[in-house]
Formats: sequence, C-alpha cells, structure tokens
Amino acid sequence: MKNLYILLLILIIVSDSCTKNNSLKNSPVTIKQLNEIGELICAEYYGEAIESLGNIFYFQDTSVLHKQYNGIKSIYNNICKIYKLPLMRREAFENDGYTEYQGFDILLKASGKNLKHFLEEDLAKKTWEQFNNEYQIQIKNQLQKKNNISGLVYIGRGWVKAGFNLKDIDFKRQIEYRNDTAFIKNFDPIILNADINPWLLPDKIKGYEIIKAENARNLTFEDITKVKISCKNKLKQEAINCGIYNSAIESCEETLEGLLNMSQLDNSNKILKVKILPSKYFEFKADFLKDSRIDNTEFEKIKELVKSDTVSIDSLYFKTKSEQIKYLKKFIDELFAETFRSMNADGWINYYTYLKLDNKK
Repeated sequence: MKNLYILLLILIIVSDSCTKNNSLKNSPVTIKQLNEIGELICAEYYGEAIESLGNIFYFQDTSVLHKQYNGIKSIYNNICKIYKLPLMRREAFENDGYTEYQGFDILLKASGKNLKHFLEEDLAKKTWEQFNNEYQIQIKNQLQKKNNISGLVYIGRGWVKAGFNLKDIDFKRQIEYRNDTAFIKNFDPIILNADINPWLLPDKIKGYEIIKAENARNLTFEDITKVKISCKNKLKQEAINCGIYNSAIESCEETLEGLLNMSQLDNSNKILKVKILPSKYFEFKADFLKDSRIDNTEFEKIKELVKSDTVSIDSLYFKTKSEQIKYLKKFIDELFAETFRSMNADGWINYYTYLKLDNKK
C-alpha cells in the first residue's frame, strides 16, 4: 500500500507536442524528483476560439437590460394593482414618466409593438427569459445601433491542460482499499493551465490573430484585452464541453494502475485497479463554469446546496459534517475565483462575501 503513497508523491507531468486542431488527447506522464511541483497533467486540449468585441458588449448590455426589464416590470405590476383598465394603466405609466426609464426605448423597439401591446402582452405577462428568447435578434440589433461598436474579431489558438494537484490528497482519509482496487475519494480534476501565446508555433502560426477590425480608431487597449481574455475563456469552455475532465480521470487511473503493477512484487495483496471518485460538488462546478459565470438558476442551486449541506451530512460522500463543509467551502471558493470578473447573477458576489465573513465569526 505504501507504493501508492510514494508514487503519487513523485508523479509530475511532461506534456506532449502539438496535435491537430480541436483535438483532445491523453498526455504522457513520467516520474521526476520529489522536490518537483505536485501537479499531474493527464489530458490536453488544443483548439481555436473566436470572439468579437460586439459579442462581449452585447453580453454585458443584456445583463444590464435584464435588470432594467425587471425594474420596469415591477413598476408596471404595481400600476396594474391600482388600475384595472389597460387604458388607465398606460396613461399612468406615461404620465409618471416611466417611458423615459433606462432601457425602456430599447425594449419597446425590440418588441416591434406599440406601447399598449408592449405593456399588456409583454411586460405584464413575460419574464425576462421569455422576452429575451422571443426577441433576441431584435435586442442585439438595437444594442448594436446604440453602441456603434467597433467590429473587432479575434481568433485565439492554444492549449488547455487538465489534471490533478497531488498535494490536495489526504492519504489517511481519501484512500480506501477494497480487494484489488484502491479508491481515491473526493479527488477532483482541475484545469491546470489555459494558454494562448502570441505565437503558437514561432513565425508560423499565431496564437492570437485579428480576422476583422472595423472602426479601429475607436478601439482601446482595454477593448483588445477584453476580447483576448474572452477567447481564452471560450477555449476553456470548449475543452470542458469536449470532456477534458473525464479524459483526465481515465488517464490518471490508467497511469497509476500501470505504475503500481510495475512496482508491486508481492502478488498476494496486489493492487490491480485505481478508481478516482470526484467529490459531490465536482459535477456542479464543471457545469456552472462552462461559461465562466454564475447565472440566476446556478445561483439558486448554490444557495440550496449551502443551506442543505451546512445542516445535514450526505453520507454517500462524507463521513463527518466538518469534512463535508470543508469541501463545500472549497467548491464555493473555486466558483468565486473563476467568476468574480464576469457578469453574474445579481447578488452572487455579495452572497460569497457574506459567506466568507460568516465563516470568520
């Protein structure tokens, strides 16, 4: 059994050379010195991601428009409680100046309706999600007209590497043995690196390449940086969608099995298989971070998990409440680290701050 402990301590990655576009492959692993960094890269993804400045601003603006729609809807719902006739509602809405409310003109024009039908058919009956789904193209057109956005489009080519941090393993608590199998519990694969370098291949293939640039004089360094960062995030999303985490788990299991089979001399208690069992929160994290942001549905799920898992123990995954809360905190911290720069659901950042402060009491 000690062999597994020693081998896990000294594993470190050696990444392979480039492969063809949009490919996912296992990465070869070798043994190095004990003082090396304790990271094991098990899967690599190479691909291309395209992003435009217009798309970034559209995403940011629709997040703002979402809040404005809900604000206008709340106002109109209150008016509806006072006035029963549509004509009286519309007059009250206009007379109180709510047609000048931020975002109202964009919403009205996107619907293609007059004020009466917009108020009664859309604002009174539809959620933002329903309205946005129905008029998505029209909303995008209205926002582009408003912003007069530069047509900057980048393509980014690079690598995403996933694997495991061996320093995260608690060997006393996380490793269990059943017959010829070693189970490593609550051991999650992670994205270790996501890189788009200026040159993918020196003087041959560019990492970042402009494929469209209109109204370039209006561009700022911040605009260009936003597009490049978004390219990298998209590349990471594509790697996750292509199954880089599952590939990392399978590769790590095979590697450890091979090393154990070579190193074990005593056949009586030989470990033939290694199974990695991710934590309860792994699937949530992988799903939530596909777009590097926390939306309203995900935010509600996070609150549900915190509420339930700080009270009762999920015995399928954890033996003690303190162990469960440890992994829950780690899960929340990782979500925040990956999303704090994004356009998230209202209240997500404040909620995380509240949890951090509450934990210090």
